[in-house]
Amino acid sequence: GRGAPRAAARQGPLVIQAVPGSPAGDAQPAAEPNGTGGGGSGGVLGSETASPAAVSLRESLPRIEQAIVRIEADGPSDLDSLGSGFVIDSSGLVATSYHVVAEHTQARARFQDGTAFDIAGYVALAPETDLAIVKLRDVTRPLPALPLAGDEDPGRLASVVAIGHPQGINFSLFDGRVSRVLPSLELPRHSQQFLQQLMHGALDQTWIQHTARISAGNSGGPLLNERGEVLGINTWVDQQTGFGYALHVRHLHDLRERGLEQLRPLDKFARQEARVAEMLRRLTASRVEQLAGRARQMRWQPGSAEDYETLQQLAWAVTVAHLPGTFSVGEGIDNQRLGELIAAADQVVRALRQETWTEPAQFTIVNDFAARNVGRPLAGLFFFGTVERVVDGEDGERAALMRLAGTEQMLFLPLDGQLTRLVPGKSYLVLGVNYDGHVVRYGDNPLRPRTADVVASSTLLPLD
Repeated sequence: GRGAPRAAARQGPLVIQAVPGSPAGDAQPAAEPNGTGGGGSGGVLGSETASPAAVSLRESLPRIEQAIVRIEADGPSDLDSLGSGFVIDSSGLVATSYHVVAEHTQARARFQDGTAFDIAGYVALAPETDLAIVKLRDVTRPLPALPLAGDEDPGRLASVVAIGHPQGINFSLFDGRVSRVLPSLELPRHSQQFLQQLMHGALDQTWIQHTARISAGNSGGPLLNERGEVLGINTWVDQQTGFGYALHVRHLHDLRERGLEQLRPLDKFARQEARVAEMLRRLTASRVEQLAGRARQMRWQPGSAEDYETLQQLAWAVTVAHLPGTFSVGEGIDNQRLGELIAAADQVVRALRQETWTEPAQFTIVNDFAARNVGRPLAGLFFFGTVERVVDGEDGERAALMRLAGTEQMLFLPLDGQLTRLVPGKSYLVLGVNYDGHVVRYGDNPLRPRTADVVASSTLLPLD
């Protein structure tokens, strides 16, 4: 817990790639390395069903290609092609790999004819199988949709076709054969290690191993049989063997049956790096002033989770402005904007110093909301805390153990560069940011270690 925290380098599943000699081997997602309501089987998560008299794949290609999309988003300097997807319901439901969309808070789906629709959000997702179903916004006409095959396994050496955007070559086809169908636990050890990162530790997926060539840009695209039915969702490739791996379509069937209760925007389930990047993009002095205005209107007392989120965003902005190393801000904010942010943050702190904090009910209400968020990686935090003790390190660093007032929750605050001299037993208003999910262990009994979430803060205001 020394010094200001730094966000982890952007390295989600889209950029996991083993270096030579690494035990992870050469497994990698088949997606661009720089990217990423409803319920029940009927209604919003319904899907086209395969016809018994399905025509041949060659005859179906024009219709099939019309159902394929390229998932894309606006990058720092240009358009990012994130991966592939395909329509599973004519109302505008698209299946894709979760890691394709998880790296962005906004994205769109582009069809072969150039038509593009913004993605309104998730109707279902399963990070443990790297699978997502998203809803397109403002669909005014029925869209061509792909039929899904049943739960049965394809036969060995069955013909298959992969469609996607390998290496940016859009709407490309490649044929091959099924090698075998197997569970994750039967894969080589290096592949299992890779999947544990990609699938959030879960290893209970079924994969179709095949020889249709896939590479970066194919993730989320379909693997089709000769009748044009979706057998699986292309997800990753083992570069040591050249085999591609498609998630078995039975996982998509399962996901359709347990959709979210309501449509959820992409930012609700985006990876933390994507959320931080979006917050940095929106972080301006005028934004800080707007947040401060809302906080003053509520008299700094949240009446709902949305109100506390305003205080969180304000705490996040003030901390980033005063501790720019927290999120490597220098990479995304120029000196002029950073200077304006610091001035706006200083104004917020001055306003808070003028407030009188004497209402016990206010402490309780604020800290009830804070207690739900102190453990969330990189969450902004606005809370009242009482110093338990100040500790010194061997190299002169200092930190404080602080109790979230009214709870048993302990927090650890690094004090490097902090001018405020904290006094044990005294209470403070704290604006800070969770230190990327880190915790410290403390206590005199090694058999009963205690933990405290690490919070970075530049604003600790003593309460009278």
